[in-house]
Amino acid sequence: MITREIDTLDSLFAEHRRRLHPQLAHFLANRSYAKALAFLGGEAEGIPAAARGKNHE
Repeated sequence: MITREIDTLDSLFAEHRRRLHPQLAHFLANRSYAKALAFLGGEAEGIPAAARGKNHE
């Protein structure tokens, strides 16, 4: 199930990559999903500080 969802994310990313903010594209290309969520303004609670980066602490 998780593999299928990651495949879906990879497909969507490949299709829409050029329309994304470069930082978001970087996070998704490296499968840094916690960082991508924090970048999008998602709930950062529960995401380790190391995954959030300095701008999201």
